[in-house]
Amino acid sequence: MTDNVVTLTGASVVQNKPNETCVRALRELLERAEAGDVVGIACAVLHGDATASYRVCGSVGGYSLVGANECVRAHLVTLNMED
Repeated sequence: MTDNVVTLTGASVVQNKPNETCVRALRELLERAEAGDVVGIACAVLHGDATASYRVCGSVGGYSLVGANECVRAHLVTLNMED
């Protein structure tokens, strides 16, 4: 029944249940980290209660990760403006 609940702008409401797309992406990142392909991360996390947190760990020096996070920030802003 709660699958059809939306905000006043029509966006989906965050629900405290597994999101298969998120789980799949995290599993892929874990596999790549275990293979040595991913050696550092900086990520923002949206929790099931609509709060957010972030995590920075591993090898995160240099500006390429900063640039990638700027791309993510711009993408998130665009997605939120579309809602």
